[in-house]
Amino acid sequence: MEAHAENDRDVDRRRARRVRTLKGARIVVTGGYAVYDCVIRNLSQTGALIALPITLGVPSHFEVVIDRAKQRRQCTVRWRSQNAIGVSFDDAEAIVG
Repeated sequence: MEAHAENDRDVDRRRARRVRTLKGARIVVTGGYAVYDCVIRNLSQTGALIALPITLGVPSHFEVVIDRAKQRRQCTVRWRSQNAIGVSFDDAEAIVG
């Protein structure tokens, strides 16, 4: 007998495959008004898992700068816990289609 996902938490809704990583990054709010150091724990073309000491104060929309300004992406928070945020990249539709 084959096992099937019975509830929503067993279903992966990601549109692109995520790759585990450990990249230093910064969350930049309102053009640099506030900056939070963080770590990208997994990454895809459409989003990321961002770890930081505390997510309190991080707004729902921000820019993330990955690897010392080599890559800058506008983000929308999709979920958050005490020390992690799941984000989608705002330009993901243009990349994935």
